[in-house]
Amino acid sequence: MQALVYTDTQTLIYREEKNPELVNGESIIKVSASGIWDQYQLQS
Repeated sequence: MQALVYTDTQTLIYREEKNPELVNGESIIKVSASGIWDQYQLQS
């Protein structure tokens, strides 16, 4: 799966990640949309 990952402060990388494995007591959900708010951009 593709994921947007924070690797450092204000550093995002779009990369391939392993698909999650189902663990007892947890659920896997399909996310259709999401958003990221950058609080640092507002302070500049």
